Amino acid sequence: MKKVVIAWMIFLPVIFVLSYLIAETYPTFVMPGFARIYHNGDNTITFDEPVISVTCADSSVKIVPYASLFSDLQNMSPTAVMKNEFTSSHLVRTAVDTNATSIYQRMKRVRYDMQMWASNAMHSVYGRATDNKATHPETREWLRKRLAVLLPQSTPLLVAVRWNTSTYELRDTSLVFVKNVRTDSVFIPIQTGGTE
Repeated sequence: MKKVVIAWMIFLPVIFVLSYLIAETYPTFVMPGFARIYHNGDNTITFDEPVISVTCADSSVKIVPYASLFSDLQNMSPTAVMKNEFTSSHLVRTAVDTNATSIYQRMKRVRYDMQMWASNAMHSVYGRATDNKATHPETREWLRKRLAVLLPQSTPLLVAVRWNTSTYELRDTSLVFVKNVRTDSVFIPIQTGGTE
């Protein structure tokens, strides 16, 4: 019994470190994060926001709310799909302030560095984290069909997904905008080779 307890005392911290620094193992004893809204401990919060702009054949640019892309999907988080599919890398994308001294910012930098190391050293296991899935042919075809529904009078040529880490300050019961930091950009050609 003593060996079992000692084994668990070693196993659980290792699983926690792996799930935080690199990727969640499966099956895991660590509950996943749900909100993905980060309280910085100084009355500010930060979270990632995608802005989708569509360049059309008539040179117009239209902004499409990302939630509307997934309005026909049930029981699925639009933000989670965006983070997994419409990024150049779904590693930790939240902007890291390299001059900050808070534990929170330092841990984000350590996590990002560990994920980059793991994705390069063990690409067959973790490489999907750095693969660009947004320009995959099936993703582009799905996006083309959704835009045909959302923008029926337009001919989309290029979709730009620009990610910002937005910071807000908590004042009484309201949020006051502080700043945006661009953290990622993905450009997805929709019409290729004259294919409709």
